[in-house]
Amino acid sequence: MSTSIVITDHGAIAGGEELNSAAIQGAIDAAAAAGGGTVIVPPGVFRTGTIQLRSHVLLELSPGAKLVGSRAIADYPPHPTTTNPDDNVDLQPHHLIVADGITGAGIRGPGIIDGSGPAFWDPPQACAYFTRKSQRPSPMLEIRGVRDFVLDGVGIVDSPGWTVHIRDAENVRIRGVDIRNNLLGPNTDGMDITDSRDVFISDCNLVCGDDAIVLKSLGGVNERIVVTNCVLQTNCAALKLGAAESFGTIRQVAMSNCVVRNSSRGIGLYNLAGGTFEDVSFSNIVLDCHNDMPLVCPIHIDCSRGPDFTERTPGRIRNVRISDVQVRSDARILLTAAPGAMLENIALRGIHMSYPAVEGGLERARAAVSIQFSPCNPDARGAAAVLVAENVRGLEARDISVDWPADCTEPMHVFWGRGIDGGVLDCPLATPSRSDVAAVDLANSRMALRAPQAEQGGPPPTTQGSQA
Repeated sequence: MSTSIVITDHGAIAGGEELNSAAIQGAIDAAAAAGGGTVIVPPGVFRTGTIQLRSHVLLELSPGAKLVGSRAIADYPPHPTTTNPDDNVDLQPHHLIVADGITGAGIRGPGIIDGSGPAFWDPPQACAYFTRKSQRPSPMLEIRGVRDFVLDGVGIVDSPGWTVHIRDAENVRIRGVDIRNNLLGPNTDGMDITDSRDVFISDCNLVCGDDAIVLKSLGGVNERIVVTNCVLQTNCAALKLGAAESFGTIRQVAMSNCVVRNSSRGIGLYNLAGGTFEDVSFSNIVLDCHNDMPLVCPIHIDCSRGPDFTERTPGRIRNVRISDVQVRSDARILLTAAPGAMLENIALRGIHMSYPAVEGGLERARAAVSIQFSPCNPDARGAAAVLVAENVRGLEARDISVDWPADCTEPMHVFWGRGIDGGVLDCPLATPSRSDVAAVDLANSRMALRAPQAEQGGPPPTTQGSQA
């Protein structure tokens, strides 16, 4: 990329309400016509509508440079995309930056992209979140069908909806990106990765109203995805696989060395539409899952059928390893599969649960109605234990330890299990919340136990099912 073009040389004007879409696009097209190059956004504030990247063009935002999205939806003409009836409502044809079917391109900071999110919201109605308008630029950055794409060191603020969407892409590297969205912005996801291969996300700092980093599959394959060295905050799930629209395959995923702060859910896998999630690893994670949003859960794996997919065969979640995790939360680890389905080969190792307080109101959790809160497992939703599992084939739980609050009065087991088909519970350092509570409540299961409470001289575990 030898050619360098500054957008002001093509007529871009900083500092006012001037719409610079045509000038910026002209600079990008000129660089592409020259065989590739770098298009530079100099220091200053430049208002723009939709711009499209081209192959072998790098858009570089200088220190002090800011691209600000127009507040008028008319400045975001619909981008022709392949429609899919299973697409999320937030996958709209309006975007601030589009990269579609190109090769060897990218965006580099350290400047900022501002999506003018509040211009596309209405005040809250039924909940604390702002209400999305019917049309808005979402995803804000639509990166589709690309190869060899780089998103490096840029700051992104106030996305109107989804922030960065990677779809049907190969070899994408996202590094050092700082996303700061409104925590009450409607569906302000950080990064959504759909049916892509060889995606590397590292050294990012994300604040999001909705999922921070989420992998999805619309019938294709999402594979070889790496997430590492990130700090995340969200009112939804921080590190997540699946959603209502995920019915393909997600596999070969590694997420490590991340810190999740003040979030509703830390690690979440949700197979609701008949897909397959397999060969997934989470390691060296610090989770602070304690905020004011309902249905907090630091680690949650669920294979169910959402209300729109009741006719589909339940999907599969198998070969999942979660290790070396520090958790601060008042909630539980929840592993569930709907009747007729099974989680397979799930391993939890080296997890420390620190409870500043203990989740109360489990009757409310049992009665909760949410497709992302084990909708087919009401007994598990209301079970009082550090680790709750129902319908799992091959469950390994080792070296789980617990710190209870000194004034804890809630009765909490270490483990509650139903429908466990083979596995082992070996957590000698874990104790229930009170000395009069059994460590283990197990029924209709086959599992080897090293009773956590046995060395403490407390009562034996509840054993209504078979144990081996």
